[in-house]
Amino acid sequence: MAPDFAKFLKETPKRKRTGMVLSVPLSADWTSETIGNVSAERVAKVIAKIGKATDIKTNKTSTPTAHGLRRSFASRWSRRVLPQTLKTMMRHADIATTMTYYVSSAADAIGAELAGLDIGEE
Repeated sequence: MAPDFAKFLKETPKRKRTGMVLSVPLSADWTSETIGNVSAERVAKVIAKIGKATDIKTNKTSTPTAHGLRRSFASRWSRRVLPQTLKTMMRHADIATTMTYYVSSAADAIGAELAGLDIGEE
């Protein structure tokens, strides 16, 4: 469990730790991959609908998608865990995918951060 989510749970009173976090209507189409009783396609559509309703833009024209949430998750964690751990978290088949999309961008961000440090001469 992510530490920030664990902190959120601890701060939530026990009496409020019940019920649905996200209510997803069941899909009548059972031909696509399913997660329990809800199709993955249906979940993706609900996430996109939520993104449109919030008027959040991921760039000038796009609203959040399930894939965008996944990439955001990986980008956040790329600076906190080792590449092999991130590979497992993302369920990538090949470490090259993790390295290409997430670790290189983390390295660029770290380089920029280090470049901005004021390291005085001794």
